[in-house]
This record gives sequence, C-alpha cells and structure tokens, in this order.
Amino acid sequence: PSKLAIQVVHRLGLSLRVTKDTSWQSRQHKGNLEVNLGAVSEVQAADTPKVEEDSDESVPSVIEDVIGYLLAGLSHRDTIVRWSAAKGIGRLCARLPKEMATDVVLAVTEVFDMFENDSGWHGGCLALAELCRRSILLPEQMGICIPFVVKGLLYDLSRGTFSVGAHVRDAACYVCWSLARAYNPSDLEVYVNALSTTLVLASLFDREVNVRRAASAALQECVGRLGNFPNGIELVTTVDFAALATARSSYLSVAPLIIQKDAYRGAIVDHLLNSKLYHWDRRIRRLAAASLAIAFKIDTTYADKHLKGLVTHTVAATEIGERHGALMAVAEAVGTLSTSSIPQPVIDEAVGIIPGLESRRLFRGRGGEFVREAACKIIYNVSTQGHTLPAQVEVLKVGGQTAKTGSRGQLQKFLEDTWKQPLEWLQSEAINAFAAFAAQYYVEYVPAFHGKVFNTMIEGVQENKAPNERRGNILALGSIPACIITAPDTTPESTKLCWEVALDTLCKMTITEADKDKQDAESRRNAVRGLSSLITTLSKLSLLTTETLSKAVSIILTNSMEDYAVDKRGDVGSFARIAGLQHLPTLLEAGITADLIGFDEKHKDGNQLVKLYIEAALQQCVGKIDKLRSIAGGSLCGFLCGGSAKYHPVEGGSTVDPLIAQVVKDVLGADTVERLQTLVSAPIVDWSASQETFPLVVPTFLLDPALGASVMRGVVVSVGGLSAHVTKHAQAAFCDCFTDNSESMSSLLVSTAARAAHDGRLIVPICASFEKLISRDLLHTSFYADVVDMLCVETKHFGTDISKMLSFLPLLGVLCQAKDDAVRTQAWRLAVVLAASRYPKVRNRAAAELYSALLIDARGLDATAAMEVLSTTQWDGTDTVGVRGARDRLYPLLGLTVPTAEEGGALSMSDRTNHLGRNMVMGTYKSLVREAVSYTHLRAHETPEHLVCRLLLEKKKKTEQISI
Repeated sequence: PSKLAIQVVHRLGLSLRVTKDTSWQSRQHKGNLEVNLGAVSEVQAADTPKVEEDSDESVPSVIEDVIGYLLAGLSHRDTIVRWSAAKGIGRLCARLPKEMATDVVLAVTEVFDMFENDSGWHGGCLALAELCRRSILLPEQMGICIPFVVKGLLYDLSRGTFSVGAHVRDAACYVCWSLARAYNPSDLEVYVNALSTTLVLASLFDREVNVRRAASAALQECVGRLGNFPNGIELVTTVDFAALATARSSYLSVAPLIIQKDAYRGAIVDHLLNSKLYHWDRRIRRLAAASLAIAFKIDTTYADKHLKGLVTHTVAATEIGERHGALMAVAEAVGTLSTSSIPQPVIDEAVGIIPGLESRRLFRGRGGEFVREAACKIIYNVSTQGHTLPAQVEVLKVGGQTAKTGSRGQLQKFLEDTWKQPLEWLQSEAINAFAAFAAQYYVEYVPAFHGKVFNTMIEGVQENKAPNERRGNILALGSIPACIITAPDTTPESTKLCWEVALDTLCKMTITEADKDKQDAESRRNAVRGLSSLITTLSKLSLLTTETLSKAVSIILTNSMEDYAVDKRGDVGSFARIAGLQHLPTLLEAGITADLIGFDEKHKDGNQLVKLYIEAALQQCVGKIDKLRSIAGGSLCGFLCGGSAKYHPVEGGSTVDPLIAQVVKDVLGADTVERLQTLVSAPIVDWSASQETFPLVVPTFLLDPALGASVMRGVVVSVGGLSAHVTKHAQAAFCDCFTDNSESMSSLLVSTAARAAHDGRLIVPICASFEKLISRDLLHTSFYADVVDMLCVETKHFGTDISKMLSFLPLLGVLCQAKDDAVRTQAWRLAVVLAASRYPKVRNRAAAELYSALLIDARGLDATAAMEVLSTTQWDGTDTVGVRGARDRLYPLLGLTVPTAEEGGALSMSDRTNHLGRNMVMGTYKSLVREAVSYTHLRAHETPEHLVCRLLLEKKKKTEQISI
C-alpha cells in the first residue's frame, strides 16, 4: 500500500464509524506539580474514573477489512506509509467499542513477533504511541505492551559492518513520551523501574544523538508528569539536551554522574558489559570500556565480580569485536583502578593475554589492528600504574604444546611487530606503550638484551627497509629509555654513547632520500618527532648541551622546514614542516629548562636558535596553505607567551613572556619585541583565515629589518599562488607595503629573487609578484633591469619546462611596456628569442605579448611592419622554417641586434640545426641528449629517424646548458 491508499482507507473507515464512544477510555487525573513530585497518594488512585462498558452498537463488517489493511501498512518498507497507518489505527480505534479496540491492540503487538523485521517494530511502536496519546491502551493492557517498548528502546539489529534500529528506538521514545502525557502515575507504577532504567540507558549510551535526545525528552516528560522515577530531578538536570551532544560527553561526563545513583548503577554496568562493550562500532566499544572502568572505580565490587571474566573472554571470544571490546575493558580498568584494587593474579593474566594471542595468531586477519591497539593499551596502563610484571608468561607452540618464556622479551617483540604496522595511529599507540613500558621496566642496562633492542632500531631505519618499518623504528629511537641512553654503543670500533648514535641517526633521517623510489615523507616527519622526544629526555636527564640542542634545531630548520617535496598526493613536504612547527617550541623550552637560553653571555649561541625559529615560523605564517598558517601562528604565539596554554587569541590579552622578550631583544632588537607583542595581543580567532592573518603579519613584519627577508620568502608564494581566497588578501597586504616603501621593498624582493635563482618553487610566484607590482607601478624603476636580467637567466635555465616558461611570459609582457629604453629593448629581444622557442604555445604567447606591447606604445618606433609580421605569422604552427624566418625579420624591424651563439637563444639553435641539415625545432643534438626525451616525444617533434636511437641512448650523458 502507498501513503495515499492508507489515508483513503482509514478516512473511509472513519466515515463508516461516525459515532465516537470515549466512555471506556482511560482518563488522566489532573493534579498539581507538588503532588506529582511527591509520593503517589491513595486519592489519586481513587480519582481515576472507572471504565464503563461499551454499548451494543453494531460495527460495520467492512471496518475489519479497513483495520486489516492498516495493520499490514505497519510493516511497510516506507516510513511515511508506516506513520500514516499508525495514525489511522489510532484515530479509528478512538471510535470503536472497547472489545474491538482491545482486539486491535493485540493485533498491533503481533508485529513484534519477528525481531528481524525492523520495519514492523518501527510501525508497531508508532501505533502504540498513537494509541497511548488517545488513552486507548487500557491500564490492564500495559503488561502486554510495555515489555515491547522496553525492548524497542534498546533495539539494535546488526547487519555486518552496520546496524539498523535507530528509527525503532526513536519511536519507542515517542511511546514513553505519550505514556507520560496520557496516564496516571498509579497506572504505570509497576513499570516505573523498567521504564526509568531503560530510558536512562538510551539517553546515555545510544549511538545516535537524535535518539539520545529523544530519550532525554521522554525521560523529562515522565519525571515531570509521573513523579515516581527514582532520582527524577537529578536525572532531568544532568541528562539534558546540551550534555548529550556528543557520545564522548555522554559516556565519560554524564554517565559517571548517573552511575553514582544506586538505582541505576547495576543496570548501567550490565548494559555496558552485555551490549555496548561488544557493539559493532569500535568507537562505541572504546567509550563503553572507559565508562565501565569508571563504574568499576565507583563501586569496586563490580570489578571483583567481572574483571577476571573479561580477561578470560579476550581469548575465548570468536568475534573480533568481542575480543577488542573485552581487551579495551581490561585495559581501561587497569588504567583507572588503583594498584591495590586489582589482585596480582589478574595482572599476570592480563599481561599473559598478549603473548597468548600472538601465539594463536589472533592479531592477524581483518580487524586485528584493533586488537593490537587494545593490547598496547594494556601494556601502557600496566606500565604507568607501576604493576609488577610476571617473570614468565605462557605461550602456545606449533605442536599445540605450551611453554613459558620471559614476559619482557615477549612484550618487546610484540611492540616491535606493532610499530612496523602500516597504520599511523597504531604505530603511535605502540610507541606510547613502548615509552611507558621501557621507562618503567628497563631500569638496569643489560647489554645482551637492551643492546640488541637498540641495534634492531638502528637497523630498522635504514633506507633498504620498508617504509612502514622505518617510520616505526624512527619513532621508537626517539623514545629509548634512560638506561639505553646512557649506555655505550655496542657497535665495534664505536666510542659514542647510544644517545649520540640515536641523535646522529635521527638527524640523518630528516634529509630527503637521494633515491626517489625510497623517498618517504612520513619517515622524515617521524624523525622530527623522534628528535623532539630524544631532546626532551636528554633535558630531563641533564645531558642536554648547547651543541646538542643547536644540532637538533639547526637540522630541523635546515632540512624539515625547507622540505617541499611533492608526490602524487601533493605537498608531502608539509608533513615535516608541520612537525617542525609543532616540536621546535618543545626543543627551545627544553633549552630554557636546561639553562641554555637566557640573559647571560653564555646563552649567546642558544639565543640564536630562538631567532632562527621565529624567522621560520613567520615564513610559514604567511604561506599559501591554510593548515600551515594555523599551526605556525599558534606555535609561534604559544612559544612567545611561554606556553600554548598562556596564549588566548580570542580575548586578545596575551603578552610576550619576559624571558622570551629579553632573548628576542638581544638577538633581534627592541623594535621586533614590540612587533611580536602586537602579534600575540591581536584578537585573531582563526590563524588559517587569510583575511585576518595577512593584514596583521605582512605590514607588521615585512618592514622589519631583521625579519623582513623571512616574511618576504613566505608571502611571495601566497601572492603568486593559485588559490584566490589566499592571493586576494596576500596581494592587498603585500602591495600596501610597497606604496610608501617602494625602494626598500623592491630591493628586498630582488634580493629574495637572487637567492631563489633556479628554484622552481619560488621563482614562479616571484615572477608573478613582480608582474603584479609592475602592472600597478609599485616596483621601483631602478630595479627593472635586475628583473629583466633575472628573467633572461631563468628562461634559459627552465628552457625545457613548458609550464614554467608559460608562467614567465606575463612578466615579460609588462617588461616589454617599460618606460626605460634599455629594459624595454632587452625585454623585446627576449620576446623575439622566445618567439622561436621549441614549444608552439610559448612561441604563440611570446609573440602575443610583444604585439600587445607594440600596440600600446612603440616608443617612437614605426612598428607597423613588425606588428604585421607578428600578426600574420602562425607562431604555433609546424612550419619551423617560416617561424625562424619571421623571427629573423623582427630583429631589424625592431632595431635589435642579433644574439650571438655565446648569448644562447634561438639563433644558436637554428644555426646548429642547419648544420644537421634537418628542419628541427628541437635544438642541437647536444641539447636533445641533455633533455629527458622519449621516443613519442621525439617523433612528435619530427626528429629524423637516424637520430632517435642515439638520442635515447645518450640523453643522460651530457650536462651542457640547454639552449632555448
């Protein structure tokens, strides 16, 4: 049936039964709030009207067909049909005699017989809610219907990797809401315990936020109207709309408050143990384990009763979800309960779980990574709580026999296997567990054991290892414990300590690998994290020196902060830059703690590290990536304020820490301190927002003599970038600085371009920045010659990179219109050279730029003939002889001298091509050998057949500069 059919049929039934007999329906007592909140009085029960008997009025037989049709609609697959059918049943039953209405109620409950039919359960709950709203469900029928409502509140039908039932639970909450509004407290007194506990469970632990809030609303209605729910007022004020917004808040903030109530504690513990701990959603399993541990801490009798069973169930469970949930519960219980609350045999069994699962291969297969996660949690919590490890654990051998082996060795082996896994979050869990485990149990250095552990890490970071193994071992190398740090290296002929070897290895890992096939951005990022952990540990052990700190910080600034590697994922070098921004403040704070940074003369070298960090952070603050700007701004301001917790950007009341201010004054000057104070006191809400960041940082620091160069290197990338939302605000702030300081800013930009020579990442946006400034007449004219010289050099260097060549042409176009004759002549000459480029697009675009310049202003030159040549020649065609001839005619027409072979350009290309006796646009044989070409590329450019094989064989042997 469709929605329309349901509505037509039920209205037809209403028309056949016009008389509305309500004498038999239940009536709610109208009391006041004070009585409802108090105990249920006998007067209320006496006030309940007695139900009168129905009259003998006959009911048309077609009504039965109508009701049957509506009952069938309760199980329809469409929600709107079920909803219409439920409303129709409620309206029609309000006009039926008592006996017939009772039969309809019993018929509605029959849809609950098939538990797997979620549509039927949903429609049945909706029908019960409509019947309750109209007081058609009589008190004596509550015993039949309410058990179904209670089951519906917790209905969750698993179907593989997901479940259905949220709509059923929501409808069951609607039933409870209707019950509270239509019946007296005395009618529901028998069912108060079941309804109250189930509504609390649904409010706290349901996966869906809409169901949690629906259950909370029903609970509030029941408490307010019935008044007989235990701890009703506390429930209403605790389980409210806002508190249930997230599952984490519900499980870990609200649930502990309710667990303290005796009336609900047992039901909550049972529900977590039997349902939520084995939920299909691993997020719910984690939260359930944490909430269960809180319940164990509140009442340790539950821990004594259930904890040992959970340990046993971790091995006996057949499903991954059950095993993961049980392990998480054990881990959270160990981490939450005090040492004295858990017997040592339970700890021994919990530790023995891990090698037992490993020997049974239960960490493998689908979902095994989550079991590993839980096992790492157990190791971490056992270590942090300081429990005593068993000397030996039992493992299963190949033949089915069991054997005992050392617990520390087995746990170390498990951790090593886990941090080699490909999942980063699992590696992180393993490293955290190893750091806590090693710090607690590796107290005395044993060369045979700990030396092997350290050597395994060193071998695991080599380039010939798999990327996953390298990443994990790099992190582990930064987390080695004190006993290994201070031990001598066991490598033959080595006189270093282990921490020195680890430091050198981690510094080496920050360098981009020479072999492109082995480059791994995540390994370089992890090296920064490992360095931070190692330096922090050295600081705690009072082993940190200025030389060591300078080495670590300099390596990060030199390698990681300048890592702009790119692969098919994009700017993967940003992984290392982000790690550098996050961990450099930690390293500098360790230096301050170790008295390596401060006021005195002995701190001079350490103070220079602060300067280098501020320069690097400001450069990233004005970069083109939103996430990097956000991290850089927060990192810098947090460090300047003496810690991220002291930086409050919303209030705008932060100040630079006095020690940091004095250090900055010593190395950068007092003016820079004032500028940094402006930065930390500005009420910036979002550092990633370009409309807020650029107007603040660029005018403030681009004019600073000490920090202007660093800011310039960062802002030109944003000004010449492709993202409109970044370029718009960066360009506005950038150009404002040139308005009143044209000469100094122009000099700074030209010097930045000189340092970025042949750097494709920087030179392209720098050229775009020059083009914008010249177009607005903001660049000082004395630097035009430097710009055109730079452009000539870069076009020769990137002569075979068509994308970069095309990006240079807009700047060439504005230079062709320069007022300075020497600059304009040099630009025209370059444009004519590029008009005979090997790439048709470059030729066509260069000719178009030159034509536009001549059209606007030829500077007294009769350029009619030159413009005719430019407009009539097909520059992007295949007639290379005609293109070169047109190029050669342009030189005398524009009053230009022909370039010599030593100057490069297209002339030398054509001359050497003529010596080959072939019409090739590709250039000389030597340039073809230098260029990375393919057979298809050569044939597309009409390379003679007799040269193709020689070019392919020798293309990498020559290093001669490529001609344009």
